[in-house]
Order: sequence, then C-alpha cells, then structure tokens
Amino acid sequence: MIKEETKLKLVLFAIMGVVFLIPAIVLAVIVSPFFWAAVPAIVLVAGFGAMPAPKKDWHKLFATTVVINEDELENEGEGWSNVRKIEDVDKVWDYGDWYYITFTFPKNRSFICQKDLLKEGTLDEFERIFDSTIVKK
Repeated sequence: MIKEETKLKLVLFAIMGVVFLIPAIVLAVIVSPFFWAAVPAIVLVAGFGAMPAPKKDWHKLFATTVVINEDELENEGEGWSNVRKIEDVDKVWDYGDWYYITFTFPKNRSFICQKDLLKEGTLDEFERIFDSTIVKK
C-alpha cells in the first residue's frame, strides 16, 4: 500500500510540477529573469511531495474498518473514510490471507480486507459478491 500511495503521489506531483514549471519558464524568458528562482522551488516542492509517508504516519494510511452494505463498500481509517460502489470494483486480488480490492479509474483508491478479521458473514458470501472479479495470486 505504501508503494501504491507513493506511485500515485509521484504521478500527481510530476503533473503538478510540469503545470507550474512551464509558465515559470515562459515568464522567466519573456517577462523577467526573476522567475527563474521559481524553477528550483517548484522542483523541490514536487520532489518532496512525492516522497513516501514516514513510518510514524503509516497507521493513518491503512483502513481499520471495511464494510459491505448492499451495493457499496466503505472503508475507514484514522480521520478519513471512502465509500465506493461495488459496481466500480475492477479486480479483487486474493493473496491467501487477505484481499486487495481495486477500482476502475478514476475511482482507483484500493481497499485491503484481511480474511481472519471478518466479523459478519462468511468468506463464501464475500467471494459470491465479487465472483467475476476475483483473481487468485
């Protein structure tokens, strides 16, 4: 999950960096050389923004609860929650002890479900819900 989060941040900050770099360079060439000072600042902000979260904050990235309600999946963590439609599930990767649920773009945040923490229902019921999307790893 940390790798996935870091990849997403890398892509987003790279796009954001380019969006801000192009105008800064154009302004530096056309208006004033003063705008060249913005170039290293933009590169640094984009670079530091794309770094992985520190280990002390990892607990904030992971869900503590995943709930399936009729046609929705909800996961919650410390200070956040996500709700996704079951119809938006792209794949459910079965890793033996846990599932990794991915969603179609642009709703591509993923969920992790640990099998031995199931509190209600059965694994068979879970697999019936996602039958056509389960991929064994």
